[in-house]
Amino acid sequence: MNQNLIYFSLLTLTLCTFLNLSLSLKLLRKIKQISESTKNLLPIPPGTEIPQITARTLLSKQEQDLLLPEYAIVLLFLSTKCPKCKEKLPEIEKIAMRAEQAGVRLWLVSNEPQWRVRRFLRNTTLASFAVFLKEENYREINSKLMSPYYLFIDHARLLQAEGMIGDDNWCAFLTQIEELDSVDSHES
Repeated sequence: MNQNLIYFSLLTLTLCTFLNLSLSLKLLRKIKQISESTKNLLPIPPGTEIPQITARTLLSKQEQDLLLPEYAIVLLFLSTKCPKCKEKLPEIEKIAMRAEQAGVRLWLVSNEPQWRVRRFLRNTTLASFAVFLKEENYREINSKLMSPYYLFIDHARLLQAEGMIGDDNWCAFLTQIEELDSVDSHES
């Protein structure tokens, strides 16, 4: 075998090993940085006043205040990459209009690209509820980046509850909306 070819192969392997090590260390630093930045962040405790949140809507692309004084607010955090979130869409779609009739405004809050959210909500009527926050604002109200996650905020902008969609508070909310719907249908 040609000695130059052997040296060239060794040099190439050495450079590849160095590049691999360098990229692995950069990735490790980035993971540690992300971990450190979220380690001490806790969910917002109930009773905390939530500052006004302004977001861009999916359909009109205009800025919208999310905390409206005439409504109690439900902020839903869904990820387009989350299979459980996708499974929850029919349930959310079913209650979205009923909730508004009951004085509760529901928002689907995202920080993902609009095209991805549009595709995620395809075949639903939920696009009018989708809003987008800047990354730093998103992390302020969903510090652990959880999904499917919710915040219940009352008329006075106080956080009443937070948790994962499907927990006891969420199920109680669904029951209340369904009860209001059945009362309305009996009165008609």
